[in-house]
Amino acid sequence: MIKISVSIDVSNLKKTAVFYVEAIGYNKVLDQGFDMVVLSVENCDIYL
Repeated sequence: MIKISVSIDVSNLKKTAVFYVEAIGYNKVLDQGFDMVVLSVENCDIYL
């Protein structure tokens, strides 16, 4: 199985994470406060 990881630099971490969770259905797997959030769905991880 192919695993995809994407890193995205965003200006508002909290709002972006909420968007990906609520609008797209990603699951939050790691939250390091104001530094980084890792979201996941199936075979794709997004690092914000």
